Amino acid sequence: MDIPPLEAHSVAEAHLYLMATPCKLCGTGRTRCGQSRLETCDGRTLLVLQTRCETCGFDSEFRFSVPDGPATTSEEDDDLATARVNPGEEPSRIIDVAQWLVLFRVISEAAAAQADAAECRRLGYEAAQCLEEGLKFYLDDSDLPFPEGLFHERSRQQLRERPEFFARSRLIGLRAKLPTLTEMERRLQSSGDKRARKWWKLW
Repeated sequence: MDIPPLEAHSVAEAHLYLMATPCKLCGTGRTRCGQSRLETCDGRTLLVLQTRCETCGFDSEFRFSVPDGPATTSEEDDDLATARVNPGEEPSRIIDVAQWLVLFRVISEAAAAQADAAECRRLGYEAAQCLEEGLKFYLDDSDLPFPEGLFHERSRQQLRERPEFFARSRLIGLRAKLPTLTEMERRLQSSGDKRARKWWKLW
């Protein structure tokens, strides 16, 4: 039986899913993306990613249903719009709140370690988006994410052990220290390099 494709809001979110998901064979290795292609099935655009685990060498293939538009153009046409993870308000269906918070931390650390100012700005933009995506798993009257926002037992365990890490007030405080996404995009566009490098190629 065919496994249905994963529902991603963008090509960027599909690649972030690989960053956040350990190898399904060994359970610990980082999954790196190799070749990718676009297909059409039943009127939907599918992104197919060939991957290999850095630890055990396991080869796998992931299929994502992605929206049509700038995020599914070729690399030659790639621009800042491609880096937008999710322009809507719907939370991710494939990356849970715990994973978004880990991605925010990892990409923020990469930005801080980046000597090139332009790359630092781009990574900062992607980190801010991960934080924004994590905040979509909270109700306005709750300081903790709604239970459906934790897809994995490991995430639920993290919430039980470190609820302060998930506190919405903490996330809002972190977000308040950063410029708005619109302002970050303006800075990227005015820097003279309008092409947004795919940050997942750093890993």
